[in-house]
Amino acid sequence: MTSAEATSMIVQWGGLLVSPITIGIAAFVSKGVADRSIEKHKALLGQETERLKGELSKETESHKFSLRKKEILFGKEMDAASAYFDLYAKLEPRYSHPDKGAAEVIEEALENFGSMSSKISGYLAVHGVFLSEENRKDLEDVEQTSAWHQYTHTGRGDFTEADSSLQAERVLKVLKIVRGRFVDELRS
Repeated sequence: MTSAEATSMIVQWGGLLVSPITIGIAAFVSKGVADRSIEKHKALLGQETERLKGELSKETESHKFSLRKKEILFGKEMDAASAYFDLYAKLEPRYSHPDKGAAEVIEEALENFGSMSSKISGYLAVHGVFLSEENRKDLEDVEQTSAWHQYTHTGRGDFTEADSSLQAERVLKVLKIVRGRFVDELRS
């Protein structure tokens, strides 16, 4: 064997040996790169997961606060409705005898306009914030009307008996409408 043949053979065998070593090194390097890439991606996903957990936690707390606020408000609205039903029972004229007619009911309402005005004023001072806009406006109107017409039945008011009687009838209807509206609001 000549030295050229020996060199050729060594190069062939070396190529055969270098090829698996090169493949092994390439596999090792690519595995390392892939592992680092995966770890980097896992870290990014972990950060994103923590960020999303934080946002979700913040939203959850916000919803809890909102629900608690609504629960308290609903409780106050229930208290206002309950207090109104008590007030309505005190303000509504009763048929105290079998022959009592509508004119006597209106006259009784007129006679009670002074106390009606102060009772509604007290009710609005405590519960007015928790009333619907419609109920609050109607009750403010009833309070004002009963205050203006409270002296008519004594003959000292600025309004005629007929005008005050019409207002008393209207006030009684409005009080009944407000009572019905409370029921509807609580059921919805």
